Amino acid sequence: MRRAVLELKSLHRDAAELGSDEDVVVSRVFFHLRVSGEAPRRLTADVRQIAREAHPGAPLEVGRPIDYRGPFNYAAFRRCVEAYYRRLVGGPVADSPHGDSRRTRDHVIGAPMNFSFEIPDDPSVW
Repeated sequence: MRRAVLELKSLHRDAAELGSDEDVVVSRVFFHLRVSGEAPRRLTADVRQIAREAHPGAPLEVGRPIDYRGPFNYAAFRRCVEAYYRRLVGGPVADSPHGDSRRTRDHVIGAPMNFSFEIPDDPSVW
């Protein structure tokens, strides 16, 4: 069993360049991933949410790390990224500098948070 350390660094929320539009909120998390003591890899992953369903308990679609091909535990990664996203965002307008329901786009939130999880040795479960 391998151990992964996930160091989440920041969230670029609701970015038009990532595909956000009136129907979907697309955000990107920036992080370092270290597996079993290897050098950390700087990676990103996208998070999608239906705009009209953007409330604290609404479903999130968490993508796999972009350009990562090593051993992995997607289920654990997804739980970590979802916890990070929900803590930073809290809901559809929690980060609005206007204090109201206007949608804030292209908002970068820098907030480090670390997680660790196990990666099974069996590649069929990655």
